[in-house]
Amino acid sequence: MWRNILLPKHGNNIHKIYVFQVGLRYRFENKIPENKNGTRRIVNKIFLDNLVSDTLKQNEFRNLPRIVDCDIKINQNINRLKVDHRFLESSTILKNNNINITNQIRLKSTNIDRSVNSEEVLTEKTVQFDDLIRNTPPVPILTNKIKDKVKEIYYADNEECRQILKLYPAPKNVLHNVYDLLSSEMNKKLLKLTPNYKSVKDQKNSKWICMYHLHWPEEIKFLAMDTKKSVASHKAALVALSWLKNNGKINNEGMPIIYEKDEIKKLSRKTFPALSLDKKTVEYMKKIIELHQTQIVPHIIKSKLEIDPNNNSLESESGLVEEPADINLKSVNRQKYIGLEQYMAKEKIKLPIAPYKEQFIKLLKDNRIIIVKGEPGCGKSTRIPQYVLEAWAKEDGLLGQPGRIAVTQPRRIAAISLAERVSSERDEVVGNIVGYQVRLKSNFRPQSGRILYCTTGILLRHLQSDSNLSNFTYVILDEAHERDVNTDLLMNLLRNAIKTNPNLKLIVMSATIDTDVFSEYFEGAPVIEIPGFTYPVTQHFLDSFKINVNKTLDMCNSQVPTVIHDDVVTLIEYIHDHKKEGAILCFLPGWEDIRKIQRMIPINGDIAVYCLHSRLQDSEQWKIFSRPPPGVRKVILATNIAETSVTIDDVVYVIDTGIHKDNRFDVEKGISCVDNHWISKASARQRKGRAGRVQPGECFCLYPRSKYESFSEYSLPEILRTSLTKIVLDSKVFSNNMNAIEFMHKLLTSPDDNATLRAVQELKDLELLDAEENLTTLGKTVANFQLEPKLSKAMVNAVIFKCVTPIVDIVTLFSAETEIFVSGLLDKEDVKNVKMQFCKDSDHLAMMRIFEKWLEFTEEGDTYRLKSF
Repeated sequence: MWRNILLPKHGNNIHKIYVFQVGLRYRFENKIPENKNGTRRIVNKIFLDNLVSDTLKQNEFRNLPRIVDCDIKINQNINRLKVDHRFLESSTILKNNNINITNQIRLKSTNIDRSVNSEEVLTEKTVQFDDLIRNTPPVPILTNKIKDKVKEIYYADNEECRQILKLYPAPKNVLHNVYDLLSSEMNKKLLKLTPNYKSVKDQKNSKWICMYHLHWPEEIKFLAMDTKKSVASHKAALVALSWLKNNGKINNEGMPIIYEKDEIKKLSRKTFPALSLDKKTVEYMKKIIELHQTQIVPHIIKSKLEIDPNNNSLESESGLVEEPADINLKSVNRQKYIGLEQYMAKEKIKLPIAPYKEQFIKLLKDNRIIIVKGEPGCGKSTRIPQYVLEAWAKEDGLLGQPGRIAVTQPRRIAAISLAERVSSERDEVVGNIVGYQVRLKSNFRPQSGRILYCTTGILLRHLQSDSNLSNFTYVILDEAHERDVNTDLLMNLLRNAIKTNPNLKLIVMSATIDTDVFSEYFEGAPVIEIPGFTYPVTQHFLDSFKINVNKTLDMCNSQVPTVIHDDVVTLIEYIHDHKKEGAILCFLPGWEDIRKIQRMIPINGDIAVYCLHSRLQDSEQWKIFSRPPPGVRKVILATNIAETSVTIDDVVYVIDTGIHKDNRFDVEKGISCVDNHWISKASARQRKGRAGRVQPGECFCLYPRSKYESFSEYSLPEILRTSLTKIVLDSKVFSNNMNAIEFMHKLLTSPDDNATLRAVQELKDLELLDAEENLTTLGKTVANFQLEPKLSKAMVNAVIFKCVTPIVDIVTLFSAETEIFVSGLLDKEDVKNVKMQFCKDSDHLAMMRIFEKWLEFTEEGDTYRLKSF
């Protein structure tokens, strides 16, 4: 409520202070008398909070307002407000007709002076809080202590806050991102932000106070109050960003400005003292160099190491398949292969592809290349390999051929889960007829196996040792629309293999493929289109939502998309509270978003949250397929790893944020940058297709229909946004040293020539290519490694310098697809602290020593120390 304090007269004007009290929070207003047209102008507003001083914390001002000495005088020099734990002294400039009037008010800890004419005070017109707050800044800003228990208070201009909100539609996310980057850059855990909340109550309702305590660029606090906790934090973050922007500490993209231009120039001109080495060390280094030049280099140059083009097999550990010489294909029980039709008649769910079976088999018989465009959920990934197998078994003329089918998938989890699903449909054990092969993991028997689900990298290894792919009769290139580098290389190499191997046939499949482009690339290959969705899926766009997700709607107009975590959690809770049973699959761009939302979802025992990310262990990823107990709703938080080929039967609801993380390579700088980007229409259709597998589904798009219409039709091919160094090196093996630019022009989409030339030069600098772009002897050796060329060369040099074990450990740890630390994806600061204990100067040495310590405990069988390690 408002209470009025009457100040003594000064001339003909009566000046008053209005005190508004909500719980322990007080607002003071300076007003001037009505002007000639009868209106009242509010010239200044000051906010106080119980956190300002110890006195307010101790509730000694609970009975405000109190008043004693009041004085008015003209003063143009005082323009700040100080709050002490003993008294309040306000020196706030009021502007009226270009006259500066300073009100100095002294509030003492005494009861209100009853001699004041209360009737005159109460007759004065008061201002309603709702009307006032509409035109006031959302929060005060408290800076660092100037003296003991003394703080300065600043507040932002209203128009300024509106401009900041346009610049950063999601202020809380932007603010946290700024300080996460600072914490990482400066290696200071203290810089990480955690909002502090406090609930206060007035006579009517309770409100939330949110405080952000910043430690960069100086120590400063920002507070805000609202009836809603999320709104209070939104306001506090908004004014914090306003202060940072006004002080030139963040740019328009919401990135921190750590160094000024003058500082950068000064650092660039700084000279460092020359490194001083003792005489013995210098002589020893010279001896090593001389030894390398005279005894090692000549042996490398004279080496006769070559890749044998006639060697069509590698060891089974590599994942390549050997064809047994004496296998009698006619002795195989053909009834196993032709029993699919009878089995499908008993199947509970008849997939949409079933009516197109005969049409597909006829096309396959008459053509060597087929393009299949099948909508999500039609069954192409599980049924077509079996149709091909059945057609081969029925055709007597093919019994003399190996009859082996390779089905490529862009991701490990897709290859493994599809092999297990198809084996289950056929009532067989995985590996017997249908198996899988991914990096460092295999379950496929060469003698009996006929359908091999593998990653694109595995099939590239086959082609590297056997360009004709003579061990296979059919290749099914699934999810071709993803256009990753390996898929593009495969299409080019398979197009050549078709010409040299008359027994090989190719099937290119996708849900969102551009059939015209692919058909033209494969010289007019026929296209078969198959409808999808076992059940209908209703799509809801953001502008039609019934719940309040305005922050996300505002964010959709920004240049760099971000996930508004509060809105995602609100949508999950809405589905859980108002929709029928069924799992929720939520697509998020990265691990940080997954973890934040996982923490924000209320744990009430009726929701089970699972995460799906490529860096998680296989055992963790596999949990998404489990069924929750009755009465518990499953919520899966996933990246685009769940976009294709991964079928989670009980998913009924999909939440599509429309955002994914993309790796873009800067050709000029020679570095890769990972950032959030809007998805394509093709990806949006794929995400929608994850629902509707077991019952009618719904897809909630956290972007309006107008934003969807602005999406590109298809994703940008990876070859246009990645480093080409490894690709160029592989091309030399695949094409027998063909010119790099010429090879790239044969791909479905060729990269920029400058990017190709840069990659060629880098390989020359690494001594893997000679001046004519031919593979050197070292280059031929390095090409056998499935690593980045720099890491591969390190492995070769490790043999020469007799340090194989530590280098193998380091390279393996840094190229592994999973995280070595259990909490590596959860708290990077803790991981950093652990590394510092083992080596303060090198991540590589720290990781190696950590691994060695773990290996030591393992070999000793010290289970207690292993668990605590």
